[in-house]
Amino acid sequence: MRTSKRSAGLALVLLATVVAAPISARAARSAAGEAGLGLGCVFGNMLYGPTKMMYAFFGGFIGLVAYGLSAGDEEVAMKVIEPAWRGDYALTAEHLTGEEELEFIGRRAAHRAARESGGEDEGSKGGDW
Repeated sequence: MRTSKRSAGLALVLLATVVAAPISARAARSAAGEAGLGLGCVFGNMLYGPTKMMYAFFGGFIGLVAYGLSAGDEEVAMKVIEPAWRGDYALTAEHLTGEEELEFIGRRAAHRAARESGGEDEGSKGGDW
């Protein structure tokens, strides 16, 4: 019993170490770096995946409620549903190394395109997603 607690604690510390500090690209190319990234992805997705799925589910539900309370205004519902349903559903090695930004709350396609091009669109100035 005591060894299982120790191994669980060790796995938790390993996960925290891998997720908290991005690994350099040079370390990611080594076998140990790849193994660490793989373990980080596996253990990170055990927490991140279900959390994102619950966020998407409840976002859809709240969007449905908003649709009903706004007398069928789709724009109101989509302002709730889109951020919940868009975004990343799984952690990847690129997220852990910092090469890609992890997007839990999804952005609209126009906002994402403007951000990638370096400009701002009208959706990024207000509270609009």
